[in-house]
Amino acid sequence: MFRRQVKDKIYRKHFLIIEQQRKFLKAISTNHFLPKSYRERACAILQKIANVKTNRSENRCLITDRARSVIRQFRLNRMQIREKAGFGLLPGVRKSS
Repeated sequence: MFRRQVKDKIYRKHFLIIEQQRKFLKAISTNHFLPKSYRERACAILQKIANVKTNRSENRCLITDRARSVIRQFRLNRMQIREKAGFGLLPGVRKSS
């Protein structure tokens, strides 16, 4: 594995944790059945979380580690997709002639 891919995995895992916390706090802050002090505290924590840049992950090609022109469905860049499609290695993809 490339070094950037390892970092990207860590960023994605961290982002999932923060995203779960964000959804939980948002649910608390919009729930009008809870006391106002709970909702205000949840809003304050949400504002702190919003200021932190959490998503530094970027789509990278699994084979070449290239960051540009990556197709999300296959996590490959356009050159690799063209090459693999030519040999029929991608499911549901055919090279037009």
